[in-house]
Amino acid sequence: MVIDTSNFSFQGIGVVNSLDVLGCITLDAFNYNPAATVDDGSCEEVIEGCTNPFATNFDPFANTDSGDCVIDPVAIIPGCTDPTAWNYDPNANVDDGTCIPCVYGCIDPLATNYNPSATCDDGSNPCIYFVDCLGNQNGTAVVDLCGVCNGNNACMGCMDATACNYDPTATMDDGSCNYLFGCTNSLYIEFDPNAICDDGSCSTLISSATGCMNATMFNYDVSYTIACQDASGADNGTAGPPYICCEPVILGCTDPAATNTCTNNCNTNDSSCTYSISGCTDPTANNYNPLATVDDGSCTYSISGCTDPNAINYDATATVDDGSCTYAPQFPIGILVPGPNCTGCTNPPSCIGNTGGLVFYVFQPGDPDYVSGEEHGLMLNYAGIQDEKWGCQDLNLGAGNTWLNVTTSEDLFEGENNTTNIVNTCVDSNGLPLPSLGVNISFSNYCGWTDWYLPSKDELLLIHQNIGQYQGPGFTNCTEAWCGNGVANNGLNIGFATDPYWSSSQGSSVEKAWACSLGHPSSPTFIAQGEFHKGFDKNRIQIRKF
Repeated sequence: MVIDTSNFSFQGIGVVNSLDVLGCITLDAFNYNPAATVDDGSCEEVIEGCTNPFATNFDPFANTDSGDCVIDPVAIIPGCTDPTAWNYDPNANVDDGTCIPCVYGCIDPLATNYNPSATCDDGSNPCIYFVDCLGNQNGTAVVDLCGVCNGNNACMGCMDATACNYDPTATMDDGSCNYLFGCTNSLYIEFDPNAICDDGSCSTLISSATGCMNATMFNYDVSYTIACQDASGADNGTAGPPYICCEPVILGCTDPAATNTCTNNCNTNDSSCTYSISGCTDPTANNYNPLATVDDGSCTYSISGCTDPNAINYDATATVDDGSCTYAPQFPIGILVPGPNCTGCTNPPSCIGNTGGLVFYVFQPGDPDYVSGEEHGLMLNYAGIQDEKWGCQDLNLGAGNTWLNVTTSEDLFEGENNTTNIVNTCVDSNGLPLPSLGVNISFSNYCGWTDWYLPSKDELLLIHQNIGQYQGPGFTNCTEAWCGNGVANNGLNIGFATDPYWSSSQGSSVEKAWACSLGHPSSPTFIAQGEFHKGFDKNRIQIRKF
């Protein structure tokens, strides 16, 4: 029997008939179903919030987006998020669809099974590397032409059985076959001097011969017809040495040109000969040959020295220039150098002041202004020698007053900088130079040169040390004016004064400066500790670089 349930009512389900639709019928519910006709109790409360999981304010409990999601572009890292992909990015948090599946295989280009298409190596298909015939990975041993690992092609030889040097052990022909057959014994009429291989054609002895007829001996010869006897009288005996009959075979290197020629009377070459390689065996030589075993005297060596023929210390044997070349000075110490506006001077003592300057030093290697291959130095000029104060002349330099305080150096080649410092320090309220010793010298023009300066303490000492070296016209020896002893020369008393000369070097206090007495060549030091009050009147001299 068929029961019609279309009009039945089922308590607890709420189905009135087959046309009813179960669902949430509450209008303000999250899951309201407008098609439902019967409420099934599934209604959910609406919970508003940010439903975007990549938003900074994501609410995992919200079921209805509130529209206020905040997206941090920095927090979103697009990329391949599939760990099995070739281009998996562990830092990515948003899959951008770029994942590339892995192609497994050997990715090492050095392997023999390298797969250029492979992108991933998971170890399932390990890389295989070249192994030589000795089993060494990436080794160099190879199979020779004879099929022998690391062999020397010993299987090669003459394989033609008709050749006189036929090698029955050879398995590969090396093209060495020889076909010069004939009688090789000169005791026979059939002897052929061109033959290499004996073909057994020797048959007619020139005469009966006596010798060793023992085929195991070194001097055995089939041509002998009468056996020899040794010292004991035995036929084909070996009593000796010296052998008078059969001589045993003694192996060794028989080539006198070899380095290991045997010394035991060997008579049969066993292919053990080694040969020397001539060359330079000295590792310190330029042409050292590490393969040479015998020094042939060809070694050459680098010899350091001056290689310039124009230098006074030129070394013809030198192969490497060591920078030591020195040259005869174009301007030797003591020579007079005319200035650009001077016509010359025939009597230096009488015209040195208005003609140019005297060279008192030539720069040497190591000096600040030394230039290799060129000549530079220092010269002095007498012009303007007079009593002058060191400081600004319009300042009262008496006791108790403010002194000209300038930092200056005592060192060689610093006088130029010192003079500049003095000029720049001794200025008026407008910054204009006041007349000082440094100003008088730096702004002077002697014979066309305007780069004179007040020498430093050590430069004055250098002048003092070098006086007397000039032996030119008018200054023949160290008893004359150039030596500074004040003796008149040719009626002209122009030697250095005995009173000290100012330097550009400030002393131990601001009111003192260094000075040197150039007129006392016997005393190599500065007098009175070299310090004098700047207000004292002392001599001056100016120098310049050339």
